[in-house]
Amino acid sequence: MSSAKALGAEKEPSQAGYASTDQVRRERLQAYESHLFQDVLPWWLNNAVDRKHGGVFTFWNTDGTRLYSTTKYSWSLGRWIWALVACADLAEARGAVGIFPPQLRALAETTGEFLWSHGMLGGGRVANFLTREGIPTAGFTGEQIYASVFADLFAALGFAALGREGATAERNVWGARADDLLASASERIARGQAPTAPYPVPPGYAAFAPHMILVNAATEVHRATGSERSKRVLSQSCKAVIAHFVNGADICELVDPNSGENESLYARHRNPGHALEVLWFLRDAADTVPEVEEAMEQHLGRPLNDWLVDAALLALERGWDREYGGILRFVDVDGGPPSGNYQASEYWEMIGRTWDYKLWWPHNEALYTLLLLHDRTGDPRIWDWFVKADQYTFNLFPAGAGKEWKQIFDRRGGQLDTDAGSALPVKDPFHLIRCLSLLGSLPHS
Repeated sequence: MSSAKALGAEKEPSQAGYASTDQVRRERLQAYESHLFQDVLPWWLNNAVDRKHGGVFTFWNTDGTRLYSTTKYSWSLGRWIWALVACADLAEARGAVGIFPPQLRALAETTGEFLWSHGMLGGGRVANFLTREGIPTAGFTGEQIYASVFADLFAALGFAALGREGATAERNVWGARADDLLASASERIARGQAPTAPYPVPPGYAAFAPHMILVNAATEVHRATGSERSKRVLSQSCKAVIAHFVNGADICELVDPNSGENESLYARHRNPGHALEVLWFLRDAADTVPEVEEAMEQHLGRPLNDWLVDAALLALERGWDREYGGILRFVDVDGGPPSGNYQASEYWEMIGRTWDYKLWWPHNEALYTLLLLHDRTGDPRIWDWFVKADQYTFNLFPAGAGKEWKQIFDRRGGQLDTDAGSALPVKDPFHLIRCLSLLGSLPHS
């Protein structure tokens, strides 16, 4: 049986249908690892790597049968570096057959050199798009050459992965580059001067996403460098998330820090995928710098793991489509379609048009967050949600043996093309490979 077929749930998982939770957990972890190394990673290596110039092509349609453009998206380049190193580490640890960690690390290195040599614009900024040969370009969206702090943070993420591969002078250079990018991005986010393409923040609002990504990037950079600067950014970013975007177990996507207005569509809409993703970011940050956990618990007034469980349950109870299954892209704070006062904008249009889409990445983030939290807490409610999310996810998204995933569906499970659910026609490897590699890294017993 192929690994992709083996992943599909053929019956409703339940305590009655399996011998034990531990047995189900072991089987699923083994299946995820097989899927990563037999299907997902080989598809990317065989189809999308630019072995002439370096980097990876991501402008594919959703089922990976057509490449729209050889333009390279710097978001994807930084994240591809991280993914390659993660796969190399896991393959080495598990003794994966047919996967060669030195080759993966070499590809990560060449991608890093390509991005560093061609994508840096100065001032800690990274070009949003590069031609195949590496010339910075505005791409085909009409944006400026520099358009997004996320490009900076994902470059830092990738360079940090290269930097933690060993205590050599070369590795230290990558770590230092990551540290500089992180510090620059953090300062601009704090000043409110960090552009966030492809989703510009509406005027007057503060956005959760830059702070969320900052938490993850700072954790990875600090893990690579141990620098005081990255530790400070990690602490500050966790504090910003908890202090400004958390209300009880609720995690807000946009807030108006001046008026406190909360009846607009912007203020009322929630992103369940982001809410689930940041939970494991915060757990990871606290594991990396223990005093960060103490600071968060002081602000929350309760143990961190207890809050993480409640926040995960709220995100899923509100974000799960009770009619068709799966995690909705956007929901209202009270559940259902996003509602509220609005002013027409590109951001508002995106919420209204795509709120009920089923995207691959929220389901990736849900699976890792849920299994991680179940491992930490043993909460049976978290396990039940994990089983439910796992079944839905692997019945819908995998494209088949030797392939990646179809990434975007409508509410009822009808396949949509890549540019239907995002601002760009990008089939990005990151969320899926990260999910499978992190799950594979969990103890199997």
